[in-house]
Amino acid sequence: YKRQPNYVPPPPTQNEDYIKNYEQTTDMVNNYNREKQMNNSLDDMYNEIILDHYKNPRRNSKLSGDLLETKSHNPFCGDEIELQLDIDKNDNISDLSVTGRGCAISQSSGSLMGEIIYGKSVIEAKRINEIIRNLLKNEDVADNDLDSLGDAFALEGVKKFPVRIKCALLSWSALIELI
Repeated sequence: YKRQPNYVPPPPTQNEDYIKNYEQTTDMVNNYNREKQMNNSLDDMYNEIILDHYKNPRRNSKLSGDLLETKSHNPFCGDEIELQLDIDKNDNISDLSVTGRGCAISQSSGSLMGEIIYGKSVIEAKRINEIIRNLLKNEDVADNDLDSLGDAFALEGVKKFPVRIKCALLSWSALIELI
């Protein structure tokens, strides 16, 4: 078969079903692209929060006095966390320090934890710890529980990388050891 010179194929049949399917497909692609762009913006914002907490850790000044203290270590990657808690007579976390060395995820998670549990009761801190664990394990978490996490919600992106979940939970595991 040899194609004729100047051959122009006939236009596709433009029936109603074809037009309807085309429009639906176009809408789906456009919606997907908008959602992807929005997700990329959220991912960027969460990455900024994690990097900010890594570069400028909060609540990282060593404390002195009669404190609860623990050190946690992740032998798989070498991350280390030292957590100090001062719990007052009303069972509130009146002061704390989170120090350590390791990857951006482990260190920023400790900083975020320090920010969110400072001033909370031990019961509230346990509840927040449970929410973080459920979030990273991709379990259902109620919207009002997510709202209670503040910037710590940025850790949600870690669940896409199962190997890094232990890094994110290192300081939270240390917290459970103490309370």
